[in-house]
Amino acid sequence: MYPALVSKNSYGLCLIASARLETGIVVARFEGITVEYKDVPESEIRHALLIEKNQWLICDGPARYINHSCDPNCRITSGRDVVTTGKVEDGEELTISYNLISNKEYQENPECYFWDDRWSFVCRCNSGKCRKNINGYKFID
Repeated sequence: MYPALVSKNSYGLCLIASARLETGIVVARFEGITVEYKDVPESEIRHALLIEKNQWLICDGPARYINHSCDPNCRITSGRDVVTTGKVEDGEELTISYNLISNKEYQENPECYFWDDRWSFVCRCNSGKCRKNINGYKFID
């Protein structure tokens, strides 16, 4: 059992910490079926997660409800685990960045990293680092 719960916030469902957490704690795992991008149902386009070359995960577990933040408190590992990147308080919303990608990842598989306009949205994370509009990848070292 992971130390996270699906909850509601001001704009829908979210994932929150169910205890005070330290850095490096696995709080959820992305699980579900994998398909090629062309086979992702329209209703799942905004939720599909690239897991390897042309293999997209349609998440059916609690990780599906983890929201975006421009200053996230979690990251996704190559094993699809959601792991805290710093201390998280009990009841705090767990977040990831939907559009951060390392330059190395991109350079190794540029064909995998296209941007579908249906993924774009106005960000409401309200962090000091908020980019306001998420409409493409942000590259990091």
